[in-house]
Amino acid sequence: MKKVIVVFALIVGLIACEKSSNQIDLSTTTDSVNIAVGSCTEKLYSSNTRIKYCFDSLLNDSRCPYNAICIWGGYAKARVKVTINNTQHTLELYTPNILSNLKADTTVSGIQFKLEGITPENGLPNSTYDDYRIILKVKGY
Repeated sequence: MKKVIVVFALIVGLIACEKSSNQIDLSTTTDSVNIAVGSCTEKLYSSNTRIKYCFDSLLNDSRCPYNAICIWGGYAKARVKVTINNTQHTLELYTPNILSNLKADTTVSGIQFKLEGITPENGLPNSTYDDYRIILKVKGY
């Protein structure tokens, strides 16, 4: 009888482990992805959606320089390559700004990608191109 209980407990434990995962359901949760320039990261979401994110390059950075007082905050533009289940898309996104014609977000395959920010600040002392990182917010519908 003890063997049956032990076997039953092991089976229940394995089933529980199989159901629990670190996958995010994009239809109910927004994910945040932080990527260094020239780097990629890959995530598996619920519904077996696999997304590979690559911060390809910083195309423009006209944000107000570090330690300056500006009338206009400027913007930065990043090229991001996202591969959704083996289909690659190239996105060019701007940092959030007051100009309505510069898009900070786009939707591809029912998934919204929004550029939340770019670090470091423009002109930060001792920073180089390799220090740039983007923060993407990802949400499905």
